[in-house]
Amino acid sequence: MIEYSTQKIFEICESYSFDRYFVGDRIPEKKIINARSKYPVPENVQILALIDTALWNSGKTGMAITDRGLYWYNGGPSSSEKSSISWEEFSEVIIWSSKEDRIEIGDKSYFFIYPRINDKVTELLEEIQFYLLGYDDEDEDEYDDLLLDDDEDEDNAITISLSFDDSDDDLTDSSTEWMIAIAGQQYGPYQLDVIRDMVQTGQIQPATTHVWTAGMANWVEFLQQPEMAALVRPQAPAMPPVPPPPPVQPAPPAQPALDALFAEPVQAGNSSVDGSLIDFNQATEEQLQELPGIGIIGAKRIVQERGSIGGFQSAEQVGELLGLKPHQVNKLKSKAVFRPITITPIHRGGGRMVDY
Repeated sequence: MIEYSTQKIFEICESYSFDRYFVGDRIPEKKIINARSKYPVPENVQILALIDTALWNSGKTGMAITDRGLYWYNGGPSSSEKSSISWEEFSEVIIWSSKEDRIEIGDKSYFFIYPRINDKVTELLEEIQFYLLGYDDEDEDEYDDLLLDDDEDEDNAITISLSFDDSDDDLTDSSTEWMIAIAGQQYGPYQLDVIRDMVQTGQIQPATTHVWTAGMANWVEFLQQPEMAALVRPQAPAMPPVPPPPPVQPAPPAQPALDALFAEPVQAGNSSVDGSLIDFNQATEEQLQELPGIGIIGAKRIVQERGSIGGFQSAEQVGELLGLKPHQVNKLKSKAVFRPITITPIHRGGGRMVDY
């Protein structure tokens, strides 16, 4: 077993400063709560520093540097969706940046990161590892040689952080900010790296999004703007067409299970069904945001559309509206039910109904 000082690791963390990075008492309490619930970091583990990669700065995705090791959550359906590594294991792996937004931790784990802070995060993790291995400042050259010796081909031993190609001026201009428009609503401004993350997490559907920045006369379709088209990765096959609702016919006798499900009406403001499923057509915007594949932007669109169409009938109908992938639709089915919206007639006093 390796021996290490939590105080020394904290001092290393405290010596760094960069965007979306918080140390010790400067970590907002809400981010700590989200880190413990999402990554998750156990209650008996002390969080020394936190790197927030969440789109809305909530701390729901990111990395926690603790007294026991690293805990992180990438927020997507991947093999490294939730992961952790002890300091002893961490001391034995190689760290490198395989992409501008991804740091590899050993052979099987990786952490998604904003490109603009990739170098700093990699440097921080390498310095902690340097300390765990017992090297001092005079041994730094020896340590670098050790990393290179781990691979027979020195050219393949990647120990530096990748950065954007300087020749690609459009994508590297971090000062350029863009507005986006979805379903008639404007959002932003955002820089390109933030928009890239929104595309990759499904919060932006390129086919139904427009963009604009200073100097442009009009809004442009997302995929028609070269800078935006370059952010789009190959998409999964499109969902099969969803048929329209069948013609209205007398309903067959309800099954016992359905009778029990609909035995009691949902009270206003209460969208919980059996304590686990969410009634999609009664849920608030905040509750919708927590459902798989929805997010903040999707929740706003659903609330707007729900009122105009009289409620959604299936997860497939929601998937068609938001452009969800098949696995996201399946996850939504397991978290929500689609009960019809009940409209209560309003009786206005002072009159009577006449039957002609």
